[in-house]
Amino acid sequence: MIKRTLLMTVTICGTAFATSSGGLAFCGSISASATGLSREAAISRANNRGLVETRRLDRKYGSRVKYQPAVSTCSDRRPVSCRITQRYCVN
Repeated sequence: MIKRTLLMTVTICGTAFATSSGGLAFCGSISASATGLSREAAISRANNRGLVETRRLDRKYGSRVKYQPAVSTCSDRRPVSCRITQRYCVN
């Protein structure tokens, strides 16, 4: 019998600052991790978890959210563990 373990975490960190127009702007990062039996499965799960947070930011801030490309890292031990991190700013 194969035991399947799934670990998912999402972390959101941010820094706020005032803009010259008097509004509040902030930057942060979304970090999601997951494990899977293969690299593809772990990345897919971590990506899906991160998409939940980016969609939440999109709903809340609309076009004011600007994202940088996501970066992923994985360990090749079994089960495979991957983390995807994406930085963003809201203006």
